[in-house]
Amino acid sequence: MASPSQIMSAVSRSGRIQAAQYLRMSSENQRYSTENQQNAIAEYAEQHGYSVVASYIDAGKSGLSLKGRDALKQLLSDALATPRLFDAILVLDVSRWGRFQNPDQAAHYEFLCRQAGVRVLYVNEPFGEDVAPITTIIKHLKRVMAGEYSRELSVKLSRAKRQQAQLGFRQGGSILYGFRRLLVDPARNPRQILKPGEAKALDVDKVIVMPGPPEELAVIRRIFRLYVQYHLTFKEIAKRLSKTGVRGYGDKPLSVGTIRNIVSNELCIGQMTYNLTAVKLQGRPIKNPEELWTRASVFEPIVPINHFRKAQELRSRSAKGRWDKENIIESLQKFHHYYGDDFKVECPTGSERFCTIEDVAEEIAKRLQRLFLKDEHGLRPVLSQYPQLQNDPHFRDYVPFYEYFHGDTGRGAGASHQTGWTGLVAKLLTPRAADRDWKAEEREPIDPQFD
Repeated sequence: MASPSQIMSAVSRSGRIQAAQYLRMSSENQRYSTENQQNAIAEYAEQHGYSVVASYIDAGKSGLSLKGRDALKQLLSDALATPRLFDAILVLDVSRWGRFQNPDQAAHYEFLCRQAGVRVLYVNEPFGEDVAPITTIIKHLKRVMAGEYSRELSVKLSRAKRQQAQLGFRQGGSILYGFRRLLVDPARNPRQILKPGEAKALDVDKVIVMPGPPEELAVIRRIFRLYVQYHLTFKEIAKRLSKTGVRGYGDKPLSVGTIRNIVSNELCIGQMTYNLTAVKLQGRPIKNPEELWTRASVFEPIVPINHFRKAQELRSRSAKGRWDKENIIESLQKFHHYYGDDFKVECPTGSERFCTIEDVAEEIAKRLQRLFLKDEHGLRPVLSQYPQLQNDPHFRDYVPFYEYFHGDTGRGAGASHQTGWTGLVAKLLTPRAADRDWKAEEREPIDPQFD
C-alpha cells in the first residue's frame, strides 16, 4: 500500500484535487447504501476534477449526533490536522453529514473544516460548490428538513409500537426471569421460542410473551411470598435462593436487581406493560406518567393480584424511607435523644475528635447549609461558577436549588430548579434564622410601648 506522501505526489501529478469521502448508512433505507453513495461520489469526483484518496464510513449509525460515529470524528480530526491528506470532503447529501436536531451543529462541523481550508461538498445537492448567500439559506433549510425527518419518523415509530403493544406483541428488550419470548406468524401461529440474543428474521413475524417452565414460575411465587408475607429484603431473598440452588440465565444466581424487577413487573399478573419510559432522538430516558402506559392482558396471573398490589405498597413505603441528608440528620437527632451526651463518636473519622450524636447531626447540617450561605468574602459556594447570579443584586439573593454539587468547590450542577431533597435545606436554615432573630431581639432595647 502506498504511503500518504506517495499518494499526494501522485495526486498532484494528476492535477486533481485530493478528497476524502464520507459515507453513512443507518438502517432506515437501502437507498442510502454505502455502495450507492460511493458510486455517486465517484461519478461526481470524475466530472469535477477530484481524486478520492481516503474513505470514512459509518455503517449502521444514526445521524442524530456524533455518538458512535467514529468515522466522522476521525474525519474531522484529520481535516484539522497538519499536514493532511486531502483538501475537500465529498458527501452524498446534507442528510448523510447528519440529521442533527440543531442544524447549527451540522453547520459548525462544516465551518471547522472550511476554516482549516477543507471544502465540504454535497454531491447530490443542487448548490454544489456555490457559497452564495442564497445557497447558505437553502443549505440551512436542508439541514432543518433532515432533522425534521428524524423527528417525524420517531413519532411514527413510537405510535406504531404502542399500537403493536396494545395487541399484545412485545416491542424488544430483554425478557424477565420466568418468561419466554415466542415467535409467531401474522396469524399468531407459533414458530419457535427465541433464545437470549435471538431476534426475528422477518418483519411480518411478531413476538409474544409466554410463561416459562413451572419450576421458574414457582420461584417467582416464592419471591413474592418471601417479600410480602415474611418482609425479607431483596438482598436477603437473593441469598436464600442462592443457598437453595436457584439459578437464572447463564446458570448464575438471581441478582438483587433481577429480584427487584420481578417484584415490580406486571408480567407476574399476566399484564404486559409498555411505554413506561421514553427515549426520544438519543435523549435521556424519561419516565412517563402512568396514564401514558400501554397495558395488554396476555395470560393468566402467575401470582395473586392482591399479593402483587401489596408488594407495590411495600416498595413505595421503602422508597419513601431511603436515606438522604435530611433523614440522616433527623435519625441522628433521635439517637442522641435516646443515648444522651455520654455516647460519643469520632467525627470526622480519623480526626481523634469525639462528639455527641447531636453534634454530628449539627455538623452534617452545617456542611449542607454552607453550600448556600455567604462565606467570609460574601460569596456563596453554590454560585461559585456563575458570576452574574453571584454578584448581580437582582439575582444574588434568589438562590436556586441545584440537582447536585461539585465535591470540592460546592458549585451547583445539573438542573437548577430542584425542589426535592435539595429544597429540604430550607428546613435546616429555618432554625438558624429563628436563632438569629432571637439574638437580635436580645441585643436591641425593647420600646416600652410594645412591651
